[in-house]
Amino acid sequence: MSQLERNLKILGITMLLGALFDWTTAALIMFLPGPVAVFLGMPSPSDPMIFRLCGLLLAIPGLFYVMAFVDTKRNVAIVAATIVGRAGLGVFFVVYVLFLAVPRPWLVIGLINLGFAAVHLIFFKMSDFDFWPILRRAGNPPLQR
Repeated sequence: MSQLERNLKILGITMLLGALFDWTTAALIMFLPGPVAVFLGMPSPSDPMIFRLCGLLLAIPGLFYVMAFVDTKRNVAIVAATIVGRAGLGVFFVVYVLFLAVPRPWLVIGLINLGFAAVHLIFFKMSDFDFWPILRRAGNPPLQR
């Protein structure tokens, strides 16, 4: 197995780990909304259904991450979009905690997302992909004339 293939495989595994993190978080939110809300420094939800809906929405991106795990090379646009999404979410939570005096557990979630984004980006680059061209073309090869 070449170094490029190993890097692609590791990139795929990081995508799977990201999906597992999201699904675990989503399951906790859906099945234990009260304790999760208290842990996050929020009041216990009076209507846990809304909180559970947020958990369900968090589970959806994991499906795309699994597609990227199954065939990383063909689904490279998903990987690029994941890097942008995770980095954006991570920065949002870090800024949210640091400047709006929100409880610290939100910072942990933000840092985990930033960590995933960084690891994805490192192995993305090591797999000989160019980030901005792939994101701009949505993974499609340039037109041949």
